[in-house]
Amino acid sequence: MLLGDPARGHWVLHGGPYSAQLVAALTRAALDAGIAFQAGGTYGHVDGPRFNTPSEIAQLAACGVCAVSQTGGPETVLSGELELPFALVGFITDYANEVFPGQPTPVSTLFELVARSSEVFAELLGGALPLIGAAGGTLAPAGSVVRFARADPER
Repeated sequence: MLLGDPARGHWVLHGGPYSAQLVAALTRAALDAGIAFQAGGTYGHVDGPRFNTPSEIAQLAACGVCAVSQTGGPETVLSGELELPFALVGFITDYANEVFPGQPTPVSTLFELVARSSEVFAELLGGALPLIGAAGGTLAPAGSVVRFARADPER
């Protein structure tokens, strides 16, 4: 007899990497709160922690990437593998430091923007959580997971 092992499998990504229902709840909350945002786009994950070089940003932009960070890639994949609804929310802290010569974002501005992001995220989540709760646990994860089969050692 073959059994599926829930601890083993591959995430098959189709229809985008994020839960459509969760994205809709976050979008509704942002609209209701009057938070300016960009829906959609292509995310580029890079390893850090560090700022990217101008060459890296140019390469990513040539591939259609409009937002880069170091925190959205692994979380997206792990959530997919665990079949958890997931959506990415980001906050702009700089526009690709040193891509435009002589115009790096001052460190004081970076700290100010990071501090402001906490307020925006709190407001966004405050509006989204009731919408998520109203879904009653029916939020669907993105993609699907194909489980491997293993032989039952007792047979």
